[in-house]
Amino acid sequence: MPADPSELVMRMTIGPVGDRAGEHLHLHRGRYDAWIHVIIGFIYAALLLGGTLGLLAGAGVGKLIDAVSTDRHTLEMGIYITAGVVGIGGAIMIFRDRWRCTEAVASRYCSGLANLSMLYVPIVAFVYASYRGVMKLRGE
Repeated sequence: MPADPSELVMRMTIGPVGDRAGEHLHLHRGRYDAWIHVIIGFIYAALLLGGTLGLLAGAGVGKLIDAVSTDRHTLEMGIYITAGVVGIGGAIMIFRDRWRCTEAVASRYCSGLANLSMLYVPIVAFVYASYRGVMKLRGE
């Protein structure tokens, strides 16, 4: 039971949130399955986070490795591994407990032509999951 009564009212108004709460069962779905689009959206998120935040974190790790090692290969691998871990970890945090919800919303945008849908539905899945990830961080 939440300590704040307004939080209880908000939870009752919004309803269940996330896959575990069964939110995806209450969302309006499209006619076509969008699992592959959500997987590609997950890859987009991992690449974007790994390419931005991951390389920033990798630069810090690179400085640490540079202080103890003179091998350039070790330095590069440390940066790339750090970027990969940050990218994949961040994408997991964004999509965690929202995978089926993202699939339900993305399925609304599938056109029935797989090649055409592949152009834009993964971007829809990525943007929707990112929005939900921000809301999750805000506690909503």
